[in-house]
Amino acid sequence: GTQQLLGYSEYKDQQNRQYAYRHTPTSLSIPWIKAQYDAGVPFASRTTSNTRYAIAPGNVGRMFEQYYVGSTAGGPVQYGPSNFPDGATLPLVWGDAGNWRYDRTAVAFTPSPDGGGSQSSQQLIIKTQGGVVQSTFLEGRLVTTFGRRQDKVFSHNAPFATLTPDLLSYDKAASDQWLPGWRMAQGKTKTASVVVRPLRDLKFLQAQTSGGSGIGRFLAEAVSSLSLTYNQSDNFIPQGPAVDLFLRPLPNQTGKTVDKGIWMSALEGKLSIRYNHFETNQINIRNGDIATIAQRVLRADGLNAADAWNLQDRSTEWITQLNPTFTPAQIKTAVAKTMGLPEATIDALESNIAAGTLSATQDYVSKGHELEINLNASRAWTVSASVTQTAAINKHAGGTIEDWIATRLPIWTTVEDPRFTAASPGAAGLPVGATGHLLWRNILGPAFSTSNYNGTNSAATNYTTFVEGPLAVYRQLEGRPRPQIRKYSAKFNTRYQLSGITDHRILKNVNVGGSLRWQDKAAIGFYGVQSLPATITALNPNRPIYTPAETFADLFVGYTTKLFSDRVRARFQLNVKNVQENGGGLKATQAFPDGTPLAYRIVDPRQFILSASFDL
Repeated sequence: GTQQLLGYSEYKDQQNRQYAYRHTPTSLSIPWIKAQYDAGVPFASRTTSNTRYAIAPGNVGRMFEQYYVGSTAGGPVQYGPSNFPDGATLPLVWGDAGNWRYDRTAVAFTPSPDGGGSQSSQQLIIKTQGGVVQSTFLEGRLVTTFGRRQDKVFSHNAPFATLTPDLLSYDKAASDQWLPGWRMAQGKTKTASVVVRPLRDLKFLQAQTSGGSGIGRFLAEAVSSLSLTYNQSDNFIPQGPAVDLFLRPLPNQTGKTVDKGIWMSALEGKLSIRYNHFETNQINIRNGDIATIAQRVLRADGLNAADAWNLQDRSTEWITQLNPTFTPAQIKTAVAKTMGLPEATIDALESNIAAGTLSATQDYVSKGHELEINLNASRAWTVSASVTQTAAINKHAGGTIEDWIATRLPIWTTVEDPRFTAASPGAAGLPVGATGHLLWRNILGPAFSTSNYNGTNSAATNYTTFVEGPLAVYRQLEGRPRPQIRKYSAKFNTRYQLSGITDHRILKNVNVGGSLRWQDKAAIGFYGVQSLPATITALNPNRPIYTPAETFADLFVGYTTKLFSDRVRARFQLNVKNVQENGGGLKATQAFPDGTPLAYRIVDPRQFILSASFDL
C-alpha cells in the first residue's frame, strides 16, 4: 500500500488584558460620593450593592441613564440620544418610595476594577505535538487514517487591577503584571477513520458502467462507488481550575464521537448521496444549564447575591445589632456558626464565585441521522438537500447539587431571627415549637410594618421556583431526549447560472438561486403540575410548552464581470434574507409554567443585503 506520514509541533503564546469602565457620578461635593471616595471604594465598584458594605446608597456604581425623546415641532423625532461627555452634569435621582434624593453631579467614565485584570486578563501558552498517518491498501479499496496529538496548556491570570489615588484611572504599572506560578492542563486527542470500498473496480460492474444504459448503468455506478465509512475521535478542552459546591476540583471537558456512514455516487459523478449516523458524548460540561442551578442554589446562603432574605447578610445584621461589642472577626465567626459552614469554606466559596471558577458539570449525549444529496444537474445548475434527525440526552446532571441541598436544607429551614419572638407557638405560619421568626419563610414580627423582609419573595419561594422546579425536571428527563432540541430539520439549496440558457453578454454572467430551511418545533418550558389559580410549585416534564415549527426562505441574484480592462474581477450580489417575513416581530423563547411567554427574541424582518467583492 501507500503510506503518508505527517508530524507537527506548535507553540502559541496568547496574552489578553481587559480593563472595564462604567459611567458613574463623580462630584465629591455630594456627601455619599465623598464618603465612598474617602473609603477608597472605586466610583464604579459593584460591591457597594451588598448590604455588608456600609457605604450608602447601595448600587453606587450602577447608574441608569434615562433619556426622554419626543416629536420635534411639526415632525417626527429627528435625532437620537447620545452619551454624556466626560464632565457633563446631570440630575441624579436615587432612593426609594417616600425618600427620593435629587443630586446634581458630574458624570465620567471611571474604571471598574471588578471588570479589569484578575480573571478577565490571562496569559495562555499552548504546546502541541502530534502526527497523522494515512494508508491506502488493496488498490484503494481500503483507506485508513490515524491521528494523535498531545496538548499542554499553561495559564495564569493578572492580579486584581488597582487604581491611581484619585480613583479615576488604572495604575497600569501595578496592574499590567502576571501572577506567579502556572496552572497546567494537558490531554491527548486521538482519531481513527476507515473507508472501505469493497466493490471498486469489479470487472462486471465496470462493463455495465461503461457499456450499459438506463437503470442498469445507474445501479452499477452506485454500487461500484459504494463507500462504507467509520470514524472515531476523542478530544478534551483544556480549562482553567474550577471547583464544585464542595470545593472539589472539576475535571476538563472531554468528548467522544463515533460516525458510521455510507456514501455513493452515480450519473458520472453528478449525483452523490451520503448517509451518516452519529453519536457524540460530551463529558463534564461546565457551562450547561446545571451550572446555572449551582449558582442559584447559593442564593439562600447569600454567597453570590444580596437578596433581602439571604442567610449571610441577615445573620450579620442581627449578630452585629445584638452584640455591639463584637469585633469584625468575632462577627464573622458567629455568622459562620449560624450558617453551619466553616469560615474557610465561606471564604473559599466567595473567592471562587468572584473569580468565576465555581460550577457544576453534566454530560450530554447527541445522536442522530443525516441524509445529504447533491446533484449537479448540468454545468449551470446545482441542487443540494439534507435532512437531519437529532436527539440530545442529559446524563449525570445535578448529583453534586442535590448533595449540597441535602446538607444545607436542615440549616436553611430552621434558622430563626433572634430579634423577635412569636406571639405563640405555631403562630404566623411558624412550625409548632418555634420561638423566633424563620428566615426561610421570610416571616417577621409585629415590630415591622410589613410581614416579611421584602414583601415579594423568600428563600423558600426562590428555592422552589429556581432550584427545586428545574432540578426536578432534570431528574425526570435523565436519559430521555430533551424536547428543547429540535428533533428534525431540513435544507434545500439551488443555484442556476443563466449561461445555461443564454449567450447574452450580460445575462450569461448572472446567477440566481435560493434556499429553503425548515426546523421542527422546540420546547420553551414546561407546564406546571398545578394549574392556575393554584400556586405552581413543580413542573411537569411530560407536558412541554412548544414553540411552532419554522420555515425560512432566502433568495439571491449575483453578477460577475471584469473591470479596468479585464484586470480586476468583480462580483456583485443581492441577497434577500427571510423572504417570508413582512415586518418581523417577537417570538417567545421561554414560557411561564402556565404557558404565558416569559422571554422573547426579535425576529428580523425581510433583509436586503448588497455585497461587492474584487479580485486584484
